[in-house]
Amino acid sequence: VLVKPMSKASSAYRAGIVPGDVILAFNNTPVDDAAQLQRVIQDAKIGSAATIRVLRDGRQVDVKVPIESSSSGPGRR
Repeated sequence: VLVKPMSKASSAYRAGIVPGDVILAFNNTPVDDAAQLQRVIQDAKIGSAATIRVLRDGRQVDVKVPIESSSSGPGRR
């Protein structure tokens, strides 16, 4: 999943995810499309941290991202 421009206030941006990264996995679960990524994010417990594996400049990089509440995220726990 290609990361597009995002708010600099987002937890992903603050953790080090940048536009142009390609998300490969969320907590070791391979991610094939945006819908699947949205599902695994919604299933993550608020207050926990997720490890997101991205492809950046030809290298795989793991980024630890805190899971925070979002007003637009239905089904949050």
